Amino acid sequence: MTDQIVESLNNCQGKLHPAAHKIALSLLTWHSKRGVWTPKQRELAIKLIAEVADTEKKKTSMVADITPLISILASSNMVAPSLRIIKGGATYKLKLDKKDSSIEVIRDGDWAGQFTADGCYVPRKKADLAEVNRVFDDIMAVLIDPIGYARTYGALTGHCSFCAKPLTDPRSQTAGYGEICANRYRLAWG
Repeated sequence: MTDQIVESLNNCQGKLHPAAHKIALSLLTWHSKRGVWTPKQRELAIKLIAEVADTEKKKTSMVADITPLISILASSNMVAPSLRIIKGGATYKLKLDKKDSSIEVIRDGDWAGQFTADGCYVPRKKADLAEVNRVFDDIMAVLIDPIGYARTYGALTGHCSFCAKPLTDPRSQTAGYGEICANRYRLAWG
């Protein structure tokens, strides 16, 4: 049983938040030197393993209807259509893969995960549960009104929410995207 706990705790290493990671390393070091754990150490190791299992279970159960976003992005003739938005103090780039209709999620310049075509959110492997929930909740809000978030992005940044070019025309600044992108994505403009 102890060997199974050691193996499971070793498998959890990249999935724990920093404080729990330190505790796990301390437990594994103790066990490697002495070959046994105290009952409290054993209980703590089992709790850490359960925490990772619970986090993994929650990560895989996040599903959303992303068809409104796919519809907007797929209507473009662009090779890799994307939408930039600001939500919860973070900047997101949502990029459609036209081959499999998945949407890649980039948060503040870092890959955060992706939505599969069937709407299942697959976060990056080392994301903790708080990050996973934050990203998922932000995207859920955007799905209600993606064009509204596009408008907000354009107003806050002065750049097109689709191509990121500066918006110089007042009509583009109001829309959140330029006339060219409006045509590419078949959206109202001006």
